[in-house]
Amino acid sequence: MSKYGNIRTECQEGHKHDSRIEAEYCFFFFHQQKKGIYQKVETQVRFIIVPAFLKHKPRYYIADFVLHHPDGTIEVVDVKGVKTTLFSLKWHLLQYLKLQDSRYIFTILT
Repeated sequence: MSKYGNIRTECQEGHKHDSRIEAEYCFFFFHQQKKGIYQKVETQVRFIIVPAFLKHKPRYYIADFVLHHPDGTIEVVDVKGVKTTLFSLKWHLLQYLKLQDSRYIFTILT
C-alpha cells in the first residue's frame, strides 16, 4: 500500500498499476483500442524532462498512459487521486517541452 492508500493492482491485460482505478482505466483503454478508437495504447511511458548534463542523470516524467488517436493526436494521460507538488511541476514541464508539437494533448483523470 502506498502512502496515499493505493494498492498495486494487476489489470485484466496483465499490467501492474499503482492503483485500482488506474488498472480499470487500462482495461478500458485497451478495450477501446480493440474497437478502433485508439491506434495504440502504451503504459508507463518515460519522457525526458531534463536531459543529462555534467554529472547529473536525466530526469523523467512517467506517464500512466499514452493514447495514439487515428488522426495522429497523441494523448498523454495520468490518473491521479492526489496531485502532489512534484507531480504538478513535472506535468507542467512536460507540457512546456511538448508545446511546439501540436499533436500532443494532456489529460488528468481522477
